[in-house]
Amino acid sequence: GAVVNYLLHPRAVVGASLQKVGDSRSTAVSLDVQATDAINFYTNLYDSSDAGRGLDALGAFRYKNGSVTLSHARNWLEERQRWVPEDHQPARWETFSGWQDTTSVALNHRIGTRDNLSLRVAHTSGLNAGTSVDASWFRRQPLLGTDASWRVSVYDRPGSAFTHFQRQRGIDFTLSLALGSPDRRYSGSLGMRTGQQGQRDLYASATVNQQLHGAWLNSL
Repeated sequence: GAVVNYLLHPRAVVGASLQKVGDSRSTAVSLDVQATDAINFYTNLYDSSDAGRGLDALGAFRYKNGSVTLSHARNWLEERQRWVPEDHQPARWETFSGWQDTTSVALNHRIGTRDNLSLRVAHTSGLNAGTSVDASWFRRQPLLGTDASWRVSVYDRPGSAFTHFQRQRGIDFTLSLALGSPDRRYSGSLGMRTGQQGQRDLYASATVNQQLHGAWLNSL
């Protein structure tokens, strides 16, 4: 395959790509325009022997404390679901596939030097139709004498074959700390989400990251 980008104008870049894998091939053209210092447009048209024709379009407006983004995308999706028959036959996988069009608006707003709010609302038609809402609050502040950051995220999205088409709803809290050494960070998260078969799943995770600055190994 090959990818070519050309500076058509100081504020415009055009591109083209071509890829072939076995009997499959895909082509695409793109245009990226910086209309002003605050407004940017991007679009991508593609044609694929596997995923048909599609379009991705995005417009972004940046202001002093954040940005607003409008986008539209058309994608081909495939989802697999494991089914266990009631007649004691072996479990099998079934595939759901189809086109999905998603139009969304997203807001990212910074409050002072510590807080950041984000909100995304999207409407989808096609395979997993419905309206989704994602919101999060990120904050950085000193805690226990060290630099810490935490994030609270909530979401409500259309269901899929994985959740038996029950809406996917969840909340997540993540905390990250640097304790004992500037090169070591501890982080953990707690949350609730829609799991397989559509039931509520509770989950927790913990992570330790150590910077090593080695010749061959940088982090663990």
